[in-house]
Amino acid sequence: MDSGSPPCSPHTPGKSDTAVIDFDTADEIRAAFEPYYRTTVLTGETDPDKLHDLQAALARAGVYSDEDVDRSQLDPILDRCAAEYIEQFDEDEQI
Repeated sequence: MDSGSPPCSPHTPGKSDTAVIDFDTADEIRAAFEPYYRTTVLTGETDPDKLHDLQAALARAGVYSDEDVDRSQLDPILDRCAAEYIEQFDEDEQI
């Protein structure tokens, strides 16, 4: 692992830098994140292009346009969903 810094959230108040953390094994990832999360689920290696491939397929199919994806409108929706999740489920039910 290249960094001894704890994982950081993009929503941390006052956060001005992005940390890049490089892990060699799934066990290193699990060990690094266990202090910060109740559950760490790893299902094997990920395909870094999977999200981009999905995005491209949806765009080709005309499911959405760039104008449809407005972060200023999306972020408040996600914030409300996260708040409702936290309110509805006790800590043991949350993943």
